[in-house]
Amino acid sequence: METTKNGPRLFSLAEAQRMLPLVRSIVRDIVDRYALFKERVELYRLGQEARKEGLPLPGGFVREKLKSEIESRKDEVMAVVAELTELGPELRDYEEGTVDFPARLGGDIVYLSWKLGEEKIGYWRPLDGADSPRRALEEIPEGAGGGGSVV
Repeated sequence: METTKNGPRLFSLAEAQRMLPLVRSIVRDIVDRYALFKERVELYRLGQEARKEGLPLPGGFVREKLKSEIESRKDEVMAVVAELTELGPELRDYEEGTVDFPARLGGDIVYLSWKLGEEKIGYWRPLDGADSPRRALEEIPEGAGGGGSVV
């Protein structure tokens, strides 16, 4: 694993693949906990809306209890995200479980991209600050950073 001067740890494709069992477990936990968090937030939103409209409150709506649960769920999600971040990969999407591994593609820094449910890392995307679509590893441009291999 390589580290840039003031940037992220860089992974080779092989290192990222070896890390997948642990990453998969952590990301599954994030996705599950995030779903519970969103469920509580939605119940709170519906309850607040019903109160404003003078409608009956949804079942399970107890305002202060829900606010406390939402904070607790958020803290749980963030704790698991911190576990992932400490390893080096970056969480891209809480619902789908998309993760980026910073890597060097020849002379360029890119993201190796993996999503929960995929067997292995099979995608990459440029590190351009935009929300670039994932591209198959087979689609690495020949001139990309000198040879197109991910090291």
